[in-house]
Amino acid sequence: MRIGYEGEGFKLTSITARNGTNLNYHADGDYSPEDLFEFDTRQETTIVSQEIRLQSPDDADRLRWIVGGYFQDRNYDIDPQQLIFSPAGGTAFVGVETSGISVTQGRYDQTTFAGFGQIDFKPIDPLTLTAGLRYENTDEELERRSFVVVEGDNSGEDTPFVNSTIEDDVLIPKFALEYSFSPNISTYGSITRGYKPPTQNYTTDNPTLREVRAEKSWNYEIGVKSSWLDDRLSLNVAGFINDVSDLQVPLTGDTGFFEDITNAEAVIRGFEIEVKAVPMTGLDLIAGFGYTDAEYTEYFNPFTGEDFEGNRLIYAPEFTYNLALQYRAQFGLFSRVELQGLGNYFFNDDNSLKQESLALVNARIGYEAEGYGIYFYINNLFDEEYLTAAFVSGTAGRTLASYGDRRIFGVQVKSEF
Repeated sequence: MRIGYEGEGFKLTSITARNGTNLNYHADGDYSPEDLFEFDTRQETTIVSQEIRLQSPDDADRLRWIVGGYFQDRNYDIDPQQLIFSPAGGTAFVGVETSGISVTQGRYDQTTFAGFGQIDFKPIDPLTLTAGLRYENTDEELERRSFVVVEGDNSGEDTPFVNSTIEDDVLIPKFALEYSFSPNISTYGSITRGYKPPTQNYTTDNPTLREVRAEKSWNYEIGVKSSWLDDRLSLNVAGFINDVSDLQVPLTGDTGFFEDITNAEAVIRGFEIEVKAVPMTGLDLIAGFGYTDAEYTEYFNPFTGEDFEGNRLIYAPEFTYNLALQYRAQFGLFSRVELQGLGNYFFNDDNSLKQESLALVNARIGYEAEGYGIYFYINNLFDEEYLTAAFVSGTAGRTLASYGDRRIFGVQVKSEF
């Protein structure tokens, strides 16, 4: 629910939201022809939030400002998460030669309070200075219980009940400037603080490994935006460095599910280039290229003892690019063909599982009129085969992977009213 009020020299906005999610998931947990165990979980999340903003009016020019407050209450129930194992699975995982169930139950109660403000000031017309600050306080309570029930023994083997709390607060600043050399050329730079609150890992029985520290970063970016030839050509260039401390790293277990969390240090550097040309009315040529060097500068896995310093972050392609040719005729014909490319990327922290560089071609043709459009499209035109996930399964005894979508074609109808 959004409520807005415009007064003399200010705007007041209230945003109230409630989100609810239910997840029921059942799967073959060992990914093998053997009947070792099944994975079953029921998870429910409820989030209630309230934000209030007081800000300058839309027509403010030399001085724009905003102040506000934010509250969020999040309840996350895992009840239950189960491994249903056969005699062979029991021998492999809990050391018993019988069937049974390993059960974990957990509940998170998370509360966030925040206050924020930002000022954009123009000391001279071409220059805009920005300063912002956010204070955030988070509190998380975890209740957790786990036990094993084996066939013929209904008493179960219970682990100690967990009821623990973690709290943190932080100041998150932002500084930026933008200078316009002309209406068509401007440059900007920014320094911002990134933050992800601390949390607790409900899957571990080891209390010394339960707490996951807050993730923080300093993010630096500079760039240039420009347009030429009466806006028929635009060129944007940006460079960035993200220095991340205590990066929260989820760790995949033998089952392929994320079972543990730890912290690492990382640096992400890169640049992006975007170009758009309009050589004639209705015809757009679009191109982009991005390069990213994302590596762990300090990373020791406390669960396995492995050191991954210097390795690349997972799911971080070394480069990305896109090319597109798009045409809209005055009588309604629409057509587009695009090339999307990715450099190689890794699926695991030791960088032994990798997807090589790939390129996908998508195409679309259709007819557009006022208020509606109908299109025929083909994604992955040349039926490229590529992986979206991979992991080494100790239970299956081999590397397992998931494939991305192959060639897909269909019809889309769009209506606006």
